[in-house]
Amino acid sequence: MRYSSHSEKETEAIGAEIAGLVSSHDMIAMYGEMGSGKTVFMRGFVGALVPEARVSSPTYALLNVYANEKYTVHHFDLYRITSEDDLASIGFWDVLESGITVCEWSENIEGCLPDAYWKLTFEKKSENERELVLERVER
Repeated sequence: MRYSSHSEKETEAIGAEIAGLVSSHDMIAMYGEMGSGKTVFMRGFVGALVPEARVSSPTYALLNVYANEKYTVHHFDLYRITSEDDLASIGFWDVLESGITVCEWSENIEGCLPDAYWKLTFEKKSENERELVLERVER
């Protein structure tokens, strides 16, 4: 699926739409350069599932968890992660089956991704325009 966005509001709406496509133990591996809209997407995604949550980038925390009685969303920032040992040290393997997992900078751990996941690629076309491509990967 291919999405086009011309504003933060549209990117948030795409996030909310994609939230309706995933199941409770899915993983979304996000790819895209800095400033391409990943955190804005997450505001819409998490807002659709855990409306009471305040979404922020997990850049320094490495992991933000958003939860309510129905959903748990684990939002990882893997920018500084380069190995399977690094993933283990931040609890990555422990949460994969306990909710929806969304990872920024998935290109850093491509060899460690599960056998089935959603791949979401962000491309910054201009200052306000983004293209998002969502595809299901099953190996």
